[in-house]
Amino acid sequence: TNADDLVVLMNFFTEATIANSRIKARHVFIGQYIGFIIILGVSMIGYGLSFALPIEMLGFLGFLPMILGIKGFIEII
Repeated sequence: TNADDLVVLMNFFTEATIANSRIKARHVFIGQYIGFIIILGVSMIGYGLSFALPIEMLGFLGFLPMILGIKGFIEII
């Protein structure tokens, strides 16, 4: 959410104000824009896939995060 994003950005900018920090304010700005562009790109890929898949298959895409989570959980154990 935007509130979470603001808290994270405040922490990064606070770190950037410390004198001998390796993080600079421009790094935070650039990272914010790169992250947004990546999220936008992934969303556009999903939007394109919605036209390629039959409408009945779109409901099953909700299982993908669950499968990935279960697989990750099994790998931890």
